[in-house]
Amino acid sequence: MHALDIHPLHTAIVAARATIGGHKNVSVMHADCCATQLADKAIDLIFINDAFHEFDKIGCLKEAARILKADGILAIDEHEMKEAKFLGIIESAKLFTLVEKEKRLYKFRPLREG
Repeated sequence: MHALDIHPLHTAIVAARATIGGHKNVSVMHADCCATQLADKAIDLIFINDAFHEFDKIGCLKEAARILKADGILAIDEHEMKEAKFLGIIESAKLFTLVEKEKRLYKFRPLREG
């Protein structure tokens, strides 16, 4: 499991919580969401918890599409952006399709290539 944040304090907090909780399978990474350095098509699930509004949205979506497996899920819990604007950004990127929505949690699958 990878936990990624651009803010050093946040990565330190996650690393400490993982250690305290005895979670040895958590790799805490200090990186930008647009340049994760993770391998292509290597990730099953990406979860963005109420932070999408802070990101370079298109850059983040491109990187998510690159690292997510073809049958993977991009799950975004977003409370700051209005739904129409949020979904409009996702749709305009032409990288993901909405497959499920529960309150403010949206689940997307990568669009098939070709």
